[in-house]
Amino acid sequence: MSFDSGIREAKDIGPSREGLGARLLRRVVSRIEVGHITVVLPSHERIEHYGIRPGIAATLVLHRWRALTRLASQGDLGFAEAYIDGDWSSPDLAALLELAARNITLLDNKISGLWPVRMLNRARHLLRTNSKAGSRKNISFHYDLGNDFYQCWLDSSLTYSSALYENSGQTLEDAQEAKLARIVELLDLRGGENVLEIG
Repeated sequence: MSFDSGIREAKDIGPSREGLGARLLRRVVSRIEVGHITVVLPSHERIEHYGIRPGIAATLVLHRWRALTRLASQGDLGFAEAYIDGDWSSPDLAALLELAARNITLLDNKISGLWPVRMLNRARHLLRTNSKAGSRKNISFHYDLGNDFYQCWLDSSLTYSSALYENSGQTLEDAQEAKLARIVELLDLRGGENVLEIG
């Protein structure tokens, strides 16, 4: 039985015999220490958990079980894509994200420690061998996105590292120039030196 099929079965068998997905979800949710979470399953069953410390209350409405599969197999990016695809929603997305941020270490550790996630990660690692060809492919995957992509959200210098905003009205371009000026100042550069900004 695959992880995905186990999850789909959970809504059919009801709360008396939870499926794999509902059991794993309960385990993850139980790790929340700060705040209160309500998860509404596709079957409309509710899972609620109160952390040991008070905090923000949030609700996650799971429309399709595959959202969990995507979280397990692709991490945060998969879960974000599942949101875009309508696999889950929240009446207050900001509250849900804040709750997750306040519990991020605990949640990450719990999710990455689940046996289906460990198996998926091992399989992915084996498929991404670090041979010369595999390394070229990995480097290409991460860095060969092309300037068109970066021009959509970076300044004209295509500087990838953080900018130094000195006030809220400053443009990204000005903030990048301010950062570079600060680097010159901190390094006490006099001219003629070569500086590599690796961001």
